Amino acid sequence: MSLRSGSPDAPAALDGRGVRYLVVASEPYLFVSNGEARLTGIEHVANPPGDQGIALSLPPGRWTVVVNLLDCQAEPGGADPMSGKPTNTSLPDFLVLVNPAPAAFRPRLAINTFGPPGRP
Repeated sequence: MSLRSGSPDAPAALDGRGVRYLVVASEPYLFVSNGEARLTGIEHVANPPGDQGIALSLPPGRWTVVVNLLDCQAEPGGADPMSGKPTNTSLPDFLVLVNPAPAAFRPRLAINTFGPPGRP
């Protein structure tokens, strides 16, 4: 997993590699920050994460969050040919983009996080 945050002047976005190997992206979530966000595994959704996961300092306020699923093994050199494990330069499986929410932002209402495979 990897996490990028943006600003109104420089929003976080997928780069060329991310776009090329994007499998699917979520609809934007609404996150209301109290000063920090933590990216953790799903096992921490109903419990306080403590010091688990990736911490990101975010000013208090409303933020959009988009979860991108990337096919890191499809990229040449993205996986070690002997072990199949990611290399030091491979893309993450999940890239989470966090940006300030526009005033008129309406969060997603669907229960399912991702649409059908192959449709970003």
